[in-house]
Parts: sequence; structure tokens; C-alpha cells
Amino acid sequence: MGKLHVLSGRDACYILEQQGFQIVRQRGSHILVQRRIEPGTVPIPDHAELKIGML
Repeated sequence: MGKLHVLSGRDACYILEQQGFQIVRQRGSHILVQRRIEPGTVPIPDHAELKIGML
């Protein structure tokens, strides 16, 4: 298994947008994304590096 790349919160949001999510809003240091066809939001911390457990 290969190593995971270090991602920032912005990078993760960009990848999620490519997979059908859209940014709904940002509150503080968290960006909330939502899939267009499903209810509910997913918080993504807007940090310089996301911890591996977040991925």
C-alpha cells in the first residue's frame, strides 16, 4: 500500500467537488460540503494539513 499524500482542507474540498459535492458555507475554520443528491453536510477542517484519521 502506498503512502497517503498530505492534503490541506482546501485540497480536500477541491477533490470532493470533483466527486459531486459542493461547498455550502464556511463557519470559522470548517468548510461544510454537501452532495447535491443527498441530504446532510460534511464538515471539512480548513487546516494546512489534515490528519490521516480525517482521510
